[in-house]
Amino acid sequence: MTTSIGIVGCGAIGRALITAVASGKLAVRIAGVTSRTEASARKFLATVTSAPPYMSLSELIAAADLIVEAAGGSAVQPLAQQVFAAGKDLMVISVGALLDHPEIIARSRQSGCRLYIPSGAIAGLD
Repeated sequence: MTTSIGIVGCGAIGRALITAVASGKLAVRIAGVTSRTEASARKFLATVTSAPPYMSLSELIAAADLIVEAAGGSAVQPLAQQVFAAGKDLMVISVGALLDHPEIIARSRQSGCRLYIPSGAIAGLD
């Protein structure tokens, strides 16, 4: 079974992920995308060949195996609650948010869901 990802955020990082998958540089299936700026996200997705669908957050969490947060630090804590409650795994790109919300790590352990924290993040990219 191929792992599918759901992307939360369609700024620089989210767009880079979508573009990498569309060009074949990243071998993963994107189940869908959501963003706080729906109109902008839909406009971008319309330019991508074989673009993933735009979904509500609840639809995205249900459809994907792994949720990738690319929406900024303020989105991390509420997103983690929803993702872990659904029994899904989460990758946090805005890793600085974990300093303000260390309970996210504990919640991951309690729920049995994986929390992926990439190393080498570039501050302020998105």
